[in-house]
Amino acid sequence: MRHHALRWFCLCAALVFLHGNAAAQYEPDWTRNFRLGVLVGFNIKADFRTTGSFLTGGDPGPTGVPGANHIYDDGYVRVDDFNNAGGFTTFWGYEDPAQYDPATQTLFMHSASSYSLSGGGSANETAHFGMDLAYGGYLWHRHPFRIGVEFGFGWLPIYISQDFNAMAQVSQVTHAFSVPDGVVLPQAPYNGSSSGFGQPAISDTATLVGTDTINGSVTGTRTLDVTLYTFRLGPTLFWDVHPRVGLTLSAGPALGFIDGEYRFRENIVTSGASQSRGGFDVSDTVFGGYVNAMITYHAVSNGDLYLAAQYMPLGTPRFSRGGRQAELELNGAVYVSAGINWPF
Repeated sequence: MRHHALRWFCLCAALVFLHGNAAAQYEPDWTRNFRLGVLVGFNIKADFRTTGSFLTGGDPGPTGVPGANHIYDDGYVRVDDFNNAGGFTTFWGYEDPAQYDPATQTLFMHSASSYSLSGGGSANETAHFGMDLAYGGYLWHRHPFRIGVEFGFGWLPIYISQDFNAMAQVSQVTHAFSVPDGVVLPQAPYNGSSSGFGQPAISDTATLVGTDTINGSVTGTRTLDVTLYTFRLGPTLFWDVHPRVGLTLSAGPALGFIDGEYRFRENIVTSGASQSRGGFDVSDTVFGGYVNAMITYHAVSNGDLYLAAQYMPLGTPRFSRGGRQAELELNGAVYVSAGINWPF
């Protein structure tokens, strides 16, 4: 997006200058103007918070039921191509030698069913690129000043991502599977296939050993991917500093609409590893004000280049669901735009 916007602006600037200075006669009696340019937003932050207990999304399957699929953090026991004939399956695998107890001929599997953590942090992306346009009309003119009203619109995609690492209390389910007499387990890690050919078979029925709360860690990424649409309206003062140079000041109320998505991806690490991911839609309407300062350079007849800086505090909208929260800090945001202005 950034590279496309910069190329667009450079192309427009080149076309204006290639038009030639011969047609650059300034027309001082213009009463309206329209401008279009690249918008860059700075100092936009997001604060992420996570509190509560969350399901990991694992699928250890039922206990005491033959012919079911079981997916664990450190292995699997699934239905093979022979539909687990006789209550045994060759479609299984495990990660650690410690999971097998030869004294009882039992293979243990583990799955993190939920976890609890509390914590957060801020993330700040350096710049966000979008588009800005404005239309103004001047109601009073006495050289070198004009006083009027301006309406502006901004479109700014905002993408802020934070990597995190936190300690967690993890609820872990343990299931046990019996190994028939005479079966020698391959050395871990082992991953059997569904074909069954030449592979050792174990019981396909899971027995619940228990559920324990253990210390673990959660690492991952939290992302706020939204678009900010802004609307502003206020009085404008224009000063003809020079036939080719003008200064504009404007201020007034502003309104913003935010629409997008909060996403997360989390890796829960205990004796094995499991992953939880998801997201939810976010939207909000925010209110504030703006102050805008702009300088224009008259390049050709009815054609200016402009550079503007804008301060538009819009509050701190908050998005939350299921214990996951993100706050978008817009009070300190500064916006810079540059492009083409057409007085007429």
